Amino acid sequence: SARPLSSKALSVAKKKREMRENLEESAMELLIHFNNRNLDALLRATRYTLESLRKRITS
Repeated sequence: SARPLSSKALSVAKKKREMRENLEESAMELLIHFNNRNLDALLRATRYTLESLRKRITS
């Protein structure tokens, strides 16, 4: 059977868990940031295309 973990081992395990959680949170923030940048680029391209079509139609 497994020995109970020492307080040092528990502390190390807790630290590792916190680091993993921080990494996951940072990765999610980065993903959200680039999703937003991508969405902005798509919106700009769509607006530009619609504006170009409008100018071509009305000229």
